Amino acid sequence: MLNKRVTEAEIYASLARNITSIELQSVENCRDLGTPDIYFSGKVNQGWIESKQFVMPKRAGTSIEIKFRPGQYGWLRRFIQAGSLCMLVCSTDLGLYIFVGKDIRAIYLNRKEFESMASLIRPKSYDEIIEFFNTKIKGPF
Repeated sequence: MLNKRVTEAEIYASLARNITSIELQSVENCRDLGTPDIYFSGKVNQGWIESKQFVMPKRAGTSIEIKFRPGQYGWLRRFIQAGSLCMLVCSTDLGLYIFVGKDIRAIYLNRKEFESMASLIRPKSYDEIIEFFNTKIKGPF
């Protein structure tokens, strides 16, 4: 999962299987359009993860548009503004990218901007993701 593009359901299944120090709950909400895919909770922190998968544009200068469904981007912006911890996990053909809070956007100008705003770029192991949660997201998880 870490070095190839996978579906949103596979992102959840892979994280839940390999990161057992936090509680992950897949979310399907018909009433509140835009609710993120995953709710997570650890010993100290909790929040939301929206997952997306796509193929990176071939040219590095091409803009990258995250395909949010109606209500999703607005939901994330409102909850980030209110102080909630929200993340965007992008599974691409180049690997996994994780964005946190205000660095989540609907459009990035190009791959350089996309990668410069990512909080975690193409982790090589689940231990690296756990370390990211523990140090950057203020675990411990």
